[in-house]
Amino acid sequence: MARFVSTTPVSSIPSHPRRSYHVCICTLHSDIRTGRSRKRAPRERLEQLQKFKTEHGHVSVPYSDPSGLGRWIAEQRHKYQKGLVEHVLYRELISVGLVLRPLESRWDARFQQMCEFHSTHGHAFVQHKDSVPDGLYGWVLQQRQLKKQGRLDESRMKRLDALGFVWDVQAHLWRQNMECLREFYEEHGHCRVSKGGRRDSRLHNFLRRIQSSSKKGFEDVPYATQDDVEKLHAWGAVRAYRTSWDERYNEMCNVKSECRKSGRIPYQYLKESGLTAWARSQRFVHRQGIMSAEQYALLDTIGFDWDGSGWSWLTRVP
Repeated sequence: MARFVSTTPVSSIPSHPRRSYHVCICTLHSDIRTGRSRKRAPRERLEQLQKFKTEHGHVSVPYSDPSGLGRWIAEQRHKYQKGLVEHVLYRELISVGLVLRPLESRWDARFQQMCEFHSTHGHAFVQHKDSVPDGLYGWVLQQRQLKKQGRLDESRMKRLDALGFVWDVQAHLWRQNMECLREFYEEHGHCRVSKGGRRDSRLHNFLRRIQSSSKKGFEDVPYATQDDVEKLHAWGAVRAYRTSWDERYNEMCNVKSECRKSGRIPYQYLKESGLTAWARSQRFVHRQGIMSAEQYALLDTIGFDWDGSGWSWLTRVP
């Protein structure tokens, strides 16, 4: 008579003295009735997986599935990482549609979304405000963090680099703003940007940052090259804070010339450039009687308003 050995692990049998014997006997009888071990063969699991796919339309079986199919799939994935899955079984699993490396598959899916974004927008700089698939912006942040920590796979890094992926956001925004400022300067011949419109508002804030950084020698902007600093000075984007009277006067003349052409008065620029305070100080010096005759004559030549009633004189012919 053939001897049948139950495959029920000893650790799974309860230690209660009154129940242990009963559970062991019932388990053994169940094994004898089925004629085989409760551990199902791969062929039976594959059939079970195919049936699950037919019923649900996918093979994402929960790990807690009562049939044990989810645990079996997890075992196959673990074996696959160690190279222990037989070739025949591997082909069967692939044909059913099971992904043996789900993390890599999800990364490839996100990368494909990045490729589609690049194809649509012409760049790979994904921002929070952009209309992108759910989770893509978080995935982008994760790739930057992984590279910073030195944990990003080199092959993945090369694929992202080939797409033009932005690793340093602040440096990228600096380059963008420098290019926009260059276009503004070439179009208008100056960098007196008023706070109006989406582009001008961004450039306005960028210029304010330049003024703040210039006081520190641009030490707080490590991605600003020497060429950038020279261009900013050449464009007049960086102003000297101890400006001579003649330089202030020439700046006021330039503003008046622009106002007469456009008919618009740059109130915000006048305030932030210090010309408002400078004009106020000239009136004060004149009232005190300590202004030189030469300075008075020059200001009077451009139609300077000594009463301080407003800036409308900038648009009038002297």
